[in-house]
Amino acid sequence: NMQAFARNYQVKNGKGDRMTLLNNWENTYFNFNEQVLADCMKDAKNLGVDMFLLDDGWFGNKYPRNDDKTSLGDWQAMKAKLPHGVPGLIKIAKENGIKFGIWIEPEMVSPKSELFEKHPDWAIKLPNRETYYARNQLVLDLTNPKVQDFVFSVVDNLMKENPDLAFFKWDSNS
Repeated sequence: NMQAFARNYQVKNGKGDRMTLLNNWENTYFNFNEQVLADCMKDAKNLGVDMFLLDDGWFGNKYPRNDDKTSLGDWQAMKAKLPHGVPGLIKIAKENGIKFGIWIEPEMVSPKSELFEKHPDWAIKLPNRETYYARNQLVLDLTNPKVQDFVFSVVDNLMKENPDLAFFKWDSNS
């Protein structure tokens, strides 16, 4: 009954077809490069998948995102893993006849990141309290207009630089 209610009244075009999506996370976790992702996209199309989603681990250069302890806030494609960046992956997806999406979590920051080095005051902390880290990260203070501009710019820049980007998986874990 709940599914029927959602399809009929809550989900836009709830009775229409849905695209199938392949997320690289369970397959690769942080251990991937451009060729590994290209192989996944080729296999995805052969399986009938409509869209490939690149999950966590694609960003950070000074502090490469090879685990969950660094780089949140540093939303530039990691050159070591992705020498052609996000545009290169979108091109590969197009060549394989699928759409491309990407994971972001721009409201969070890793203490070991360029963003935190430049703006430690942007992270939410309580005075006279021990800093609380959920999943090795801090929440950015979205009441700060500069932080709002930063978060908007993460999304805006990705979309401007990659107009064929089809999907954002925007986690909000804290």
